[in-house]
Amino acid sequence: QMSDAKRLEIINSAADQIDANYDDLTLFNRQNILLSLQRAKTEHDVKSVKQFYGIP
Repeated sequence: QMSDAKRLEIINSAADQIDANYDDLTLFNRQNILLSLQRAKTEHDVKSVKQFYGIP
């Protein structure tokens, strides 16, 4: 059987990996939003991108 300390170590490691994945995904999404805004050719395109991503 696994000790409580080992179990907590595994849980903490998994939590750290989840946090890292979340941070990476957040950065990826921000970069994609910026790219979409840069590629927008008209003011209507910019408004559409902002509306899609919920940007005021």
